[in-house]
Amino acid sequence: MLALRLPLEGVETSFPDEDACRRRLAEVHWSNEPSCIRCASRDIGYLKTRDMFRCKSCGYQFSHRIGTPLEGAHVHLRTWFHFAEIIIISYAYSPAESWRAGSSLRATLKLSHATVVKRRRYLRETLMEPDGGFVGRCICPEQVALPAGIEPGTMAHFSWAQEAVIDRFLRRPPRLPPDRARSSPD
Repeated sequence: MLALRLPLEGVETSFPDEDACRRRLAEVHWSNEPSCIRCASRDIGYLKTRDMFRCKSCGYQFSHRIGTPLEGAHVHLRTWFHFAEIIIISYAYSPAESWRAGSSLRATLKLSHATVVKRRRYLRETLMEPDGGFVGRCICPEQVALPAGIEPGTMAHFSWAQEAVIDRFLRRPPRLPPDRARSSPD
């Protein structure tokens, strides 16, 4: 269950800026050592002024996102990470509510409605993959071990996971977006 693998201090604290997000993206994508997508060379330089990698063998320039599902998205990585965290936490509380209203996500993430709808669909699909997909692996670095005697996929596994999520989020309640956190209207 991805909610148990989220960083205890939260995604925004674990990845405080774009550089931290880029480092984590590179770690998941290339195991910390980028390779050229054209010639597969590991002899790579970094162009700091352009925020791009450059292959020293063939001269090809590429970004951190190349070859990842985030390649064509013009949304900051930190926003992607926060967006995924919101969906994971919402799903942990109630799978039926994980399709949160686009207007509340739009206000929280400061994105257009079209971007929220498109990216929410993608995130829901990828986060449902067995390992959380690429984005899930980026933001959920914690490993969770099942207690002895519990077999994956059984009712005992489901019950244990449900109790573990409740225990974790009662100790550290997640930040809820403004529309869910308010107790009374303004």
